[in-house]
Amino acid sequence: MIMKRLGISFVLAAALTCVSCIYDFDPQVEDASQFVVVEGDILIGDYSYFRVSESRNLKDLNVFISRFTGTASVECDDGTSASARGSLGEFLIDTRNMKPGKKYRFSVTIPEMDGKIYYSDWVEVHQAGVIDSVTYTIDPQTKSEMWINVTSHNDNDEKYYRWMSSENWEYCADYYATFYYVPDQASKRDYGPGKVLEYENGENTNWCWKVGTVSDVMLGDLSELSQTKFVNHKLYSIDKHDRRVSYLYSPQISQVAISEEAYRYWSSMSKNSDDVGGLFSPQPSECRGNIHCAQDSTELVLGYVGASTVSRCRIFIAQADTRFYEKKKESGTQPEPTLVQKSEWRAYYLEGWLPFQPHFDEEGGMVDPVAMEQFDWLPARCLDCTLLGGTKDKPSWWPNEHR
Repeated sequence: MIMKRLGISFVLAAALTCVSCIYDFDPQVEDASQFVVVEGDILIGDYSYFRVSESRNLKDLNVFISRFTGTASVECDDGTSASARGSLGEFLIDTRNMKPGKKYRFSVTIPEMDGKIYYSDWVEVHQAGVIDSVTYTIDPQTKSEMWINVTSHNDNDEKYYRWMSSENWEYCADYYATFYYVPDQASKRDYGPGKVLEYENGENTNWCWKVGTVSDVMLGDLSELSQTKFVNHKLYSIDKHDRRVSYLYSPQISQVAISEEAYRYWSSMSKNSDDVGGLFSPQPSECRGNIHCAQDSTELVLGYVGASTVSRCRIFIAQADTRFYEKKKESGTQPEPTLVQKSEWRAYYLEGWLPFQPHFDEEGGMVDPVAMEQFDWLPARCLDCTLLGGTKDKPSWWPNEHR
């Protein structure tokens, strides 16, 4: 099993895998100021997602500087093809009707680079097999890591595999706000204090949802084993302070079968990035892949497009069941609710605060918010879950009724 976190996201949103051959290290590669990176795979019987970017110097970890428009295609050796227009370097091609037993290749034309064409070698289709289950285990000793595991089998003679994980998770703000602030929209300079209103009909800024992909390289090798399956094969781990598992976490694991060449490529990419500090740091071997520039055969292009069927499985992991997540203790003083008078509302709002709840008197009784116009306020990051990177866009298939 190979699991290393790369310096950039070299994996894709849904299901893909990249393969490549390994070349001897060429010192001149380090001088390349810009080069094209192609990410993606041809997923037979599914949609194929590709990302095409231009990157800075190999030693620059802030690698992606531009993404392209243009047209990308998946071609079959029987003369058929499927294509799609792209924006921001992303191309989603419908390959649902393409069949195994043939050879395929990917190509893309980039107007921003004077119409340059980049294409992959022809590749054969591998059979993904079946994911039987996805499970989790918590390290019994440290209790600080949760492992996501896969059990799968394949009746075909496939020896090498790669897994990807696309993730959805629900989390909540640290405090549940029952009121919100509406600033005055007056056109004059003498703005009023604005209004504090109560949320209605279940609206809130407490529950949010977020989407991501796991950047670990997750590989499996059965070449030296007589078995044709993986049992509780560890894919990646999550720390107990990770907000992804703070409430409800749902990884969707995608499995593809890859060639031995692909396995060597990803093993090398993973090892090199771990040893020297980044995927695009100077590397002891250069993985250029199977992508070429039609106009210049000497141009450096990174990435490898393979072809495979795909198997997927999704699970839900609830904090109510695992009791695994622990909020990380932050240095400094934790924010306390602050009583803010109406005359100060706008000033606090502009400083990044929001109303939390009506103020309670010393005996625990709630002061009438309309009559007294006094509310306890907190920093917005404590009340608004969207400030932590998520949105209020709950997936239609999410299993609870939160809004």
